Amino acid sequence: QQSFAPLVDFEFEISKPDDDIVLLKAGALLSLHTQAEVDAVNLVMMELSRLKTGFQAHAAENVPLAAPLPQFSREQALAGALCDFLKAEGFHGCSLADYYRTENSLLHSVLTSRRGVPIVLALLYHEVGHAGGLCLKGVNFPRHSLLRFGSAENTGLVGLLEPFSNRVLSSLEVNNLIGHRSVKDPASLEPNWGWRAPLLKTVFLRRMASNLQYVYRRDDDIELAARLAPYMDLLDERISMNECSNQTGGGD
Repeated sequence: QQSFAPLVDFEFEISKPDDDIVLLKAGALLSLHTQAEVDAVNLVMMELSRLKTGFQAHAAENVPLAAPLPQFSREQALAGALCDFLKAEGFHGCSLADYYRTENSLLHSVLTSRRGVPIVLALLYHEVGHAGGLCLKGVNFPRHSLLRFGSAENTGLVGLLEPFSNRVLSSLEVNNLIGHRSVKDPASLEPNWGWRAPLLKTVFLRRMASNLQYVYRRDDDIELAARLAPYMDLLDERISMNECSNQTGGGD
């Protein structure tokens, strides 16, 4: 029988203003639809605390603050250091043969196995990177789970990190994804390339849930699909509220 306590806690978390949502906690709570008795929240928070502390030390050693680097060069170096650190910790994208295994889309399971699907790895890179001074933002780009660094508004320079392959994309790859258009001119970009507006945390969580929904439908797992449905309904409701608020100019 499904426990409703994680669902209540999940609703409370995603009802906060988007900037105040603790993405790690919400991701851990989402995974509890599979096994409510697992203490996923503490497992996730403790392991991420260890990883954050480790990357802070790694970043300080490899990209010291005293190094006279331009801002974008520093962020690029930090992105590379993050990839090196998490590779050394054993994280990598799951194999294509195992891509649709449920555990590869569950945050606490990915922290244990060290392998996962792109959107869950993106969450880990986002959080660990931030602890080391690297500001990463989810990118609203179709069929990719990419993280952006850099400030196109100030410098015209944007970098992209792909967690699934654990690498920083080359400038040529970034240009190819943008379509050889100038990032300084938002009007020249493809309309669905959302480098300017980072993914809302609720949208990020919705993508994680969508991955799981696809797995359950693929495996005809009616029980887990039913357990996941209320979480998706809450996310859809919250996303809809945010869209209405943006259209009317309101706020939380």
